[in-house]
Amino acid sequence: MTIEEMIKVFSSQGRRVSDPLMNELILIYYGAILVNRYSCKKNVTGLSIDIKSFVLFFASSGVGKSFNIKTIEKAVCLEEYTGQMSKVFDIINKDDEQAFEYKGHLPSSPTTLVSGTKEGLFSISRSVSYARMGSLNALNDEIVDAIGSSNELLLSLKQGYDGEVKAKVKAGAKGDRVDSDVTDIVFNFLGAGTLGAASSDTIELLNALIVSGFFRRALVLESKARPEKSTIEPIDMTELKKWFFDLNDSKRDGFTERVKNYPQTGTIDTEMQIDPQAVLYIETIDIELLNRANDDQLSELKQYDTGSLDVIVNIAYIKCYIEGRMKVVVDDLKYAWSLFIRTRETCENTFKEIQSHEAVFDLLTKKDNLTHSDLLALDHSGSIPKQKSAWSDTILLVQELCYRKNKTLKMNKGIVARYTIEDLPKTNLNRLIISLSTDDKRERAIAYQVAEFRWDELPKLAVSHFRTELDQEGEEVTLGVESFCCAHFEESDTTEPYGHRKKDNYIQHANLIGLDFDDGRDTIDSIKEKFTGFKYLLYTTKSHNSKKSNYQDRFRVLIPTAHAFNVNPEQLKQMIGSFAEFFDLSIDSACRNASRLFYTNKDAEVYVNEAETLFDASGFIPDTISAEQLRTKMDNLKEITIDDDDEMERRIRGYVKYMVATVSVGVLRDYIHKMYMFIMDLTNKDLTLTIQALRAFQQGAGFPDEYLVEHSRNHGYEF
Repeated sequence: MTIEEMIKVFSSQGRRVSDPLMNELILIYYGAILVNRYSCKKNVTGLSIDIKSFVLFFASSGVGKSFNIKTIEKAVCLEEYTGQMSKVFDIINKDDEQAFEYKGHLPSSPTTLVSGTKEGLFSISRSVSYARMGSLNALNDEIVDAIGSSNELLLSLKQGYDGEVKAKVKAGAKGDRVDSDVTDIVFNFLGAGTLGAASSDTIELLNALIVSGFFRRALVLESKARPEKSTIEPIDMTELKKWFFDLNDSKRDGFTERVKNYPQTGTIDTEMQIDPQAVLYIETIDIELLNRANDDQLSELKQYDTGSLDVIVNIAYIKCYIEGRMKVVVDDLKYAWSLFIRTRETCENTFKEIQSHEAVFDLLTKKDNLTHSDLLALDHSGSIPKQKSAWSDTILLVQELCYRKNKTLKMNKGIVARYTIEDLPKTNLNRLIISLSTDDKRERAIAYQVAEFRWDELPKLAVSHFRTELDQEGEEVTLGVESFCCAHFEESDTTEPYGHRKKDNYIQHANLIGLDFDDGRDTIDSIKEKFTGFKYLLYTTKSHNSKKSNYQDRFRVLIPTAHAFNVNPEQLKQMIGSFAEFFDLSIDSACRNASRLFYTNKDAEVYVNEAETLFDASGFIPDTISAEQLRTKMDNLKEITIDDDDEMERRIRGYVKYMVATVSVGVLRDYIHKMYMFIMDLTNKDLTLTIQALRAFQQGAGFPDEYLVEHSRNHGYEF
């Protein structure tokens, strides 16, 4: 089995959604135990021969950290550890009273719990050393508490990695006897914790990990997992357990032989081989580590990463071993490098000085309606400024950080200001933001009235109908709309009380996107296919299908967004540009401008797509987390090859892109079914093309096979 297959099985277990990366690190730790148990060494010149694993991971309380640790420990067939260790003492010296006494210190599993002191950490290490069982393996499932109670633990961990462990430990039946110093132990460590409850002193000690040099020796993950009920069907673990049973069984004879020969020859090491190309690739990784440090000289983490080559190579050997091979190849090292980078990327914010605006943001995401004084009382990092003079600058940075994360900072002013971080407001279809000019003589073309339209009023807007009023004689008069903008503008001295339609006066709050199609490349029919999944209005312009336009389609599209978006004019231009690029649209570039006006057309043909879903524009807002996630999805989609000359395949690709861009809005299973029904109808029930489209959707959106397998089972086809 591959390590990827193993992680898929482990991540499906339990009642709660599990972080696959967290399970991956736990498996690497237990893989190191197996490697050391059977005395396997690596043979790379210039690196340590021992294969050890140090892992720290931090995740929210209630995400099943302990459950995952126990599940993986059980799966790798180490339950019989205590029984085997007892047999080891019998083999070494049946009559040795001291050996018998050591049995009282045998762990019930291959991992001993850590109390936070050297004595607690190495309470069974003398037994391990005496019996040569392999390695000392230590676990702390709440490392934050252990570090907070004893900073001695950090030094002990570093010494354990360096092979410099030296501690007095108690052993034997007599609890008051102190045994000799412990040295020369191969030491593996797994620590888990919840950072949210850490005190400022503990955070400071955690940051001291970098200074101690431990960070470069360890894989450190800050998981973003949150407590959430799992909907994934658990994968049966029988095959996985058999894999590890066979892996252990193939090594047991050698292990027993090593124990029998111990008094005369000591340990018998098994040297794992490495492919010559893999040795060369180690040099490539070393160069990459140096490049990372040179490319970002201000990052303390990347400077310390230059000493991380040993831990990366260890991962490659562990992967190779648990996959049932004894020769490391280049792909093992590529995997190890990838895992190293993935863990580093998740924890860069953990091990650095916390900025004041980040501290405010984190606190307000956990609790709302807080005053400055409330925030100071909750601030364990000591980052929030006490002086009011620095507070206004911090709030500006908090607002910018909210924008990056598609949030908004709400300030309620009373006797004192109270702050709350909220999700971007959902669009109210009865309050679509529009500015309009009702003067057909254009005498006030720069002055635009602030208005809010209902969705069902937009067709009237497109054909120049604003509202009906009574004139001085009591007759009904229809006020026409000459032009409109999908935004509001601030008023000026010359335009009061109207808005001055120019970029500098653009108000950063909108919930409607306007697109202008005037070059004939996109037809009305093609847009209907591309936008089939979300709500929009399309109306034709005066030059539509005319001699002036060479009898081609000329039209505009108005799209309400799922949330109001707060962007400046340059960001709006980038947002609409990214949207057009994603859907392969040929739009008038001027419609990206914040002050862009759209003329109405009294003779327009109007088409309204009344889909339930509103378009989620958050993925296209530049420099935001959602945009970074969508960019990754777009990169995945680039690998999908579809014939541009085939009309049906173009329509399928357009629908796949829509699904990838909007999948976060609804429930994934619903989206899979929507795609299934759409493609089946489009292709006249061609199941082969439908499955290809579903696979493309999965490739872009990045969800596991289980969802597609479940859908195929529920609808009677084989995926």
